[in-house]
Amino acid sequence: MKGGEYPVLEDLHDAVITCFGGGGLAGVAEAINKVDIGTAIGALPEGVSQTPVQEDMNQELKRLKLTNYKSAIAQDLSLDLRENLKVKSKEAAFIDLNRSTFLHRLTVLGIHFATQQGTAQDKASWAEKWVLQWSPEVEIEIVEANLKGETLEIATAFVLKEQLSECTDISLVAKIIRKACECRLTDIFSNALSTLQRLL
Repeated sequence: MKGGEYPVLEDLHDAVITCFGGGGLAGVAEAINKVDIGTAIGALPEGVSQTPVQEDMNQELKRLKLTNYKSAIAQDLSLDLRENLKVKSKEAAFIDLNRSTFLHRLTVLGIHFATQQGTAQDKASWAEKWVLQWSPEVEIEIVEANLKGETLEIATAFVLKEQLSECTDISLVAKIIRKACECRLTDIFSNALSTLQRLL
């Protein structure tokens, strides 16, 4: 004990780290946080006024069945971008492809809800692995994205067009075109073509 008559929270943490974590915090950090402060993140009820991008984000999370990932605990998500022939609806057949598009758009907008990881099939263009984790900062980044457009799609297109207009290198234009393909925003190809002509 740290000099007191009774154990304090820090003493309990030390005991948990020693007994259950084998002396290391990494193995028990999540459990300690869950007991100390919890991992649930609050949300406004539906109908409360939100920015258009927040509403779009919430609708997309529901449509793509990603609401369970709206948690402070990091969770893995593996995507297979190929058509799933075992389901009946078109929406279900391409849900992973639509999830990928959504997550790539968030990445372009600087919304740090998802981080793409390398996969064992790095050469397979159909496999993606992401780590999803919600935080209060994500909420702020979503609100800030509202300055770029009314929906995630419009805001992403705005960011990519802005990047194209500031481009000074052909290799950067190629990277932006790739991002546009990952975000399924082929409308900006005309902007990319004019940028390429300017740089050549």
